[in-house]
Amino acid sequence: MLRSLVGSEMCIRDRYQRRVREDASMLKDLDHLLSSIPTLEVVDTHCAGEPARIVIGGLPEVPGADMYEKRVYFMEHLDNYRKLLLLEPRGYPCQNADLVVPATLPEAAFGSLIL
Repeated sequence: MLRSLVGSEMCIRDRYQRRVREDASMLKDLDHLLSSIPTLEVVDTHCAGEPARIVIGGLPEVPGADMYEKRVYFMEHLDNYRKLLLLEPRGYPCQNADLVVPATLPEAAFGSLIL
């Protein structure tokens, strides 16, 4: 009887150690996966009753000679970002998103696209 309990305990310990090694491997894979997901830098604001989400980093480059061209490009090719920022479960129907992009004029510090 004693021998079978000891053998059973060793089997449980072996399974536990194997599970710990597998979990550690899965966590390493998860860390790698999460580090490869793009991250947006966003500031949520509220001004005069209007919620806004300002994106200050993490967007891909938005080409265009002026802000209008940048907005058209964004609407045609990067609309998934608008949906991510403004639709449920992260967004709010009355909210807008403001994107800080590089300026197209030399005298401007930055450009802004309002979605």
